[in-house]
Amino acid sequence: MIFSSNNASEISIGRCPESKSLTFNTSTSYVKTPCLDVTGGSFTVSLWLYLQFPCKGQSPTIYAEMRQTEGESKGFFLSVKDRHFHLTVIHGGDVFVELLKSNHEIKLNTWTHFVVTFRDEKSELTLYVDGKKQDHASIWQGINFFSNLGVPNCTIGNMPDVRLSNKYQLFGSVMDFYLLHSAVSYEYIDSLRGKF
Repeated sequence: MIFSSNNASEISIGRCPESKSLTFNTSTSYVKTPCLDVTGGSFTVSLWLYLQFPCKGQSPTIYAEMRQTEGESKGFFLSVKDRHFHLTVIHGGDVFVELLKSNHEIKLNTWTHFVVTFRDEKSELTLYVDGKKQDHASIWQGINFFSNLGVPNCTIGNMPDVRLSNKYQLFGSVMDFYLLHSAVSYEYIDSLRGKF
């Protein structure tokens, strides 16, 4: 990972005394990260999140993948909005399409486990919060949408590049962040959670 130029992200204690997390507690703090291949194959995103506080009207961003094409940034991001997890696709400009949303509000100041899987054979996205499958699943019709765009730029803690903004700033911590190029089964979700 590469820390942002303002170095506002820091390593802190994780959910267990012997573990570490990446904490974001300053405006426009983020880290660059390897990207997930969302050009059609199955994938899993898994992480633990400690949300300190959300601000009304903001979308603290956990993970974002943006690609520049013809002067527009397109991509998707995992965020917290109105204390719910969301997965949103940006088709350019101000065209935002929400694909997933968690059933219940996220508890503040506690660790919450979050998993998104995409199964290419069904074109199905599924969201799990603390090991529980959420009701709101989606067919990702535009999965090949990303394959025709430029090289991705991926971040944790805020949006990359031109969309970097206080509106998307995460105030909290992330740990055990995994990007897998396969969709894990429901039975394997608890293994991703580790000691809980």
